[in-house]
Amino acid sequence: MRLHQHPKTAALFTLMLGLSAAFGARATPCEDKLQQARQRDGNTIIVSTRECTRPTERRITVSLQRASGAQTVLHRFRQSTDRAPTGGATLKDIDGDGFSELELTGACGSGSVCQRALYKLNAAGTELFLLYAGGTSEVEVISGYLIEGGKAGCCTWHFQAYKLPSQARLIKDTDLHYRIDVGLLDAAIGASNDGPSPDCRFTTKSANRWVVVAPPSKALEKVCEVYGPDYVLDKAR
Repeated sequence: MRLHQHPKTAALFTLMLGLSAAFGARATPCEDKLQQARQRDGNTIIVSTRECTRPTERRITVSLQRASGAQTVLHRFRQSTDRAPTGGATLKDIDGDGFSELELTGACGSGSVCQRALYKLNAAGTELFLLYAGGTSEVEVISGYLIEGGKAGCCTWHFQAYKLPSQARLIKDTDLHYRIDVGLLDAAIGASNDGPSPDCRFTTKSANRWVVVAPPSKALEKVCEVYGPDYVLDKAR
């Protein structure tokens, strides 16, 4: 016995199937993202990210595609999207050498302070190594120094300048060359400015104490401009 379906019923059934498919597409538990950056040597770094709600995790795969077409997986990372909802990976040429670094952002605290890790490709282009890891608002490279830092209060910013190592290794505490404070600094610790412009002070360690020094370069002095170009540079003593 063959059943005949009313045309309106068939149309309604078809519409419901279409809606189900559409809602199913929106409810997909994973989302894929792709980044890529061409390097100075013609190779391309590719970062593929899969972020899932079931389970709540973020999977990041970093690959190198050579100019010849061959592709190699350099590193795989996993993050909990519960612990690091705004985390992830970003490609950026932080030192301007034509080769991209990978910045991995993890859990964030107050303000813009987040756990950050910076990975760099080794000279042979065969693997990523960890260059920097810490909790900071931002990381940048200026004139051969890696600068980390952020806001240290209502009216002050604090930065640390690490000399970039010549070898493929993690930056260590012994690489710290300068501390840089910008803002309304306490006169009791040597601020030289009574006016409305913020102070900027460079200090370096000497005989187990931090002493005020002149900036090592005009490029690094740019860190003083966090509040704008008007600032008072604390004089070396």
